[in-house]
Amino acid sequence: MSILPVSITFTNFRSITRLGNAAIFLVGGLTRDVAPIPILLRSGDIIVMSGPACRRAYHGVPRILEGTLPAYLGEGANTDDGLWAPYARYMDTTRININVRQVFPKGFNPSLPQT
Repeated sequence: MSILPVSITFTNFRSITRLGNAAIFLVGGLTRDVAPIPILLRSGDIIVMSGPACRRAYHGVPRILEGTLPAYLGEGANTDDGLWAPYARYMDTTRININVRQVFPKGFNPSLPQT
């Protein structure tokens, strides 16, 4: 497997990374009247929500899929000292969500050249 370098520039974005069990991620529209689209997320997957309409869309995780924890995060993780065991038990029934948001000061226009 080869990893290619990727350079992507986003403005006004939100990035969501999940670690742990797989989950169903739902993303809808700007109102709850729009039926959401289900997306299967596995540990390590990243979603980038870019643009005003996408970032403000209703979204969430209604459930995780227990029993889908990758072995490298579970009790079988190769740690001889046993320090990972309490974390592995926690990870067995949950997920960790990491959000990154780009925030601009009031009145900032990212399309204008900066001095």
